[in-house]
Amino acid sequence: MSLIRTAPIAGLAALLLLSLAACDGGQNAQAKADQPAPPPGPSQLWQVDLIGANGKPDASTLACVDDDLRKQFLMTRARINGKGCIDITTPVERSRGWALRCQSQGRWFTISSSATGDETHDFRLDVAVSPVFPELGTVRQVRRFRRLGACPPGWRIGDQAKPGERPVRRPASQKAG
Repeated sequence: MSLIRTAPIAGLAALLLLSLAACDGGQNAQAKADQPAPPPGPSQLWQVDLIGANGKPDASTLACVDDDLRKQFLMTRARINGKGCIDITTPVERSRGWALRCQSQGRWFTISSSATGDETHDFRLDVAVSPVFPELGTVRQVRRFRRLGACPPGWRIGDQAKPGERPVRRPASQKAG
């Protein structure tokens, strides 16, 4: 079973979570006040790391996104054995995450996610894909998303690349609508 598709940014791997210590209300308000404001302009460069079992990045991708695409980082979708998983329920949103059921190759799966951190600067996302009938077992992956700043000159919204490589243009058919 593979978990590979993230709507709408093709090529980004799947996502998961680590816990962060909770702060009291006063500390939390101060921490938010100390964070830098989002960069000016419509595009932002993000690094997305697929976190391995050892807690270190296994793979990284850079993506130039606008606010609409950034918000979709949290709404990952799954591919099961390379085939799409078609939503059979609407997503149920919950605090810092969501869940839904989908169907692929005649089987039903539950996909759920949960985020920790600041979704505008640096956060982790846990995603679990569980078969409704558990003979296949649950697949879990973790991603860390970090905003690096403005997109480099010549990059357009939707472009992505491995660190140190030239960007790949996302086909117009995959752009968010």
